[in-house]
Amino acid sequence: MAAKGQLSPNSLDTAFATLEVLAADGRRCPKTSGPDAVSGLSSAQISRLANDGRIAVEISSRNWRRITILQGAHAGKSTQGNPDPNARVYQTIDKSGTRVNGKLTNDGVSTRRQPSAPRFLTAEELKR
Repeated sequence: MAAKGQLSPNSLDTAFATLEVLAADGRRCPKTSGPDAVSGLSSAQISRLANDGRIAVEISSRNWRRITILQGAHAGKSTQGNPDPNARVYQTIDKSGTRVNGKLTNDGVSTRRQPSAPRFLTAEELKR
């Protein structure tokens, strides 16, 4: 059994099998949150499958996701593309990482300045 916060190999295999069936039929990528969410499928599983190189994810206008299967019997097949003819892909997730508008992002590293270590205020600072 996987530790809390980790994804079990069995849950990843089940998620991959679900995505394979949908891609083979050319159906829409399932939602992972909200009232229309597919039970047992999470965005964490999809991200992990992409990072493992089993799928590639393209995200376009209105948060539409298209998944391409990269391994197994259905390799090369994809879920339904965005029906909007003017939609463009702005984010891709695959084994090489996450790209936003073509630029690789470095997840987990902030480019913003970080606050200094906490300290006690002096009496002078408290009077202000």
